[in-house]
Amino acid sequence: MTVFSLWQPTPAAGNSLVQGVRSVIRWARRNAQNLTWRRELFLVALLYGMYELSRGFASSGGVATAMSNGRDILKWETWAHLDPEHALNASLTHSTLFAVIAAYDYSMFHYIVTPAVLIWMFRKHKPQYRFARTTLAWSTVVGFVGFYLVPTAPPRLLAGSGLHDTLADVSNWGWWSDEGSVPRGLGGLSNQFAAMPSLHVGWAVWAGVLMFKFGSSRLLKVLGVVYPTTTMVVVMATGNHYLLDVVAGAAAIALAAWFTRLQFRRAARFGDLELELATN
Repeated sequence: MTVFSLWQPTPAAGNSLVQGVRSVIRWARRNAQNLTWRRELFLVALLYGMYELSRGFASSGGVATAMSNGRDILKWETWAHLDPEHALNASLTHSTLFAVIAAYDYSMFHYIVTPAVLIWMFRKHKPQYRFARTTLAWSTVVGFVGFYLVPTAPPRLLAGSGLHDTLADVSNWGWWSDEGSVPRGLGGLSNQFAAMPSLHVGWAVWAGVLMFKFGSSRLLKVLGVVYPTTTMVVVMATGNHYLLDVVAGAAAIALAAWFTRLQFRRAARFGDLELELATN
């Protein structure tokens, strides 16, 4: 059994990803101390553009590799008895109400809570905003690298996995189709093989930590625990991610925070050096 086959992308796709990552890094360095909302909006647009670019990586060879990686993960989890996806997914097949709630959770909160927390940090906790924003950017870069190197089909796309595509099953209750959480007719705009790591989980952990750490009310602190925990359950229950994707998503945000800390320490050292040179 081969685990995590690395897709060999075309040179054009590789160059595009490298250029996109370099653009984010250059932007972050130039604007680390500049907090104008226009520049912040530009960062969001740039990251979204990179995500759009990533959907083109799944060429015919990429699809085969993504399916193989998905099957390998599911086989390993089953062998290790670390496959809660099956039990969680089965529980939704017996309740249309909970299936619809889970579908709305998966297709809405990821796109609402993340920018809401980012805006909240910008307005209410500006000294900590820089670190939060840069961590989010780095986590997205880490996610893109994962999508690029290890394209992975979600459980819902694997024939014979025994898992239902919950969003497809209850698509008549919402705006999404059988191609994920995007609106009907826009399936081509989403990367169907971006399961590893789960940025749904990574960004939820990011938002949860910030709400718990900086929330001034008990409600915000409780939401800081409930939101990422619920997201972890939902992404597996709906057949969109494996347990290993969930772990990788949490690891991605931790790695991003480490990258950010290194970046800020380096910037501080350069700042101290420049001040010393200016005063001598």
